[in-house]
Amino acid sequence: MIPTSFIDYKQHLSLARRLHSEAVALTAERYVMHHRLALDRDEVRLACLYHDLCREWKLDALLQYTEQKNLMVSEEERRTPVLLHGPVAAHLLKKAGFSPAVTTAIRHHSLGSPEMGLLGVVLYI
Repeated sequence: MIPTSFIDYKQHLSLARRLHSEAVALTAERYVMHHRLALDRDEVRLACLYHDLCREWKLDALLQYTEQKNLMVSEEERRTPVLLHGPVAAHLLKKAGFSPAVTTAIRHHSLGSPEMGLLGVVLYI
């Protein structure tokens, strides 16, 4: 299940961040299998591989994108701009055709939210 406007995460992440994301994906896949969670395996993998897509952006770029796109973010996220990488990545990936489950999980992976869904909980853990 590749989104319609495919974005290659490997081109947007440093080697260290890419290895982190791939390790998160492996851990999440094992967690889902172990607990027999009813989640789409492809969505689990996509959420994990892409959750830090914008983590290496400069803080001013995250703030600028958030303001330009009028993204709804919390005051805590605004005060701590590194937290904006989740909402920004979710917005970009939604535009690229990623599923609502994946983008919602990515949106809330740093602080958590009652809206994050089971996929979001797995990513948050």
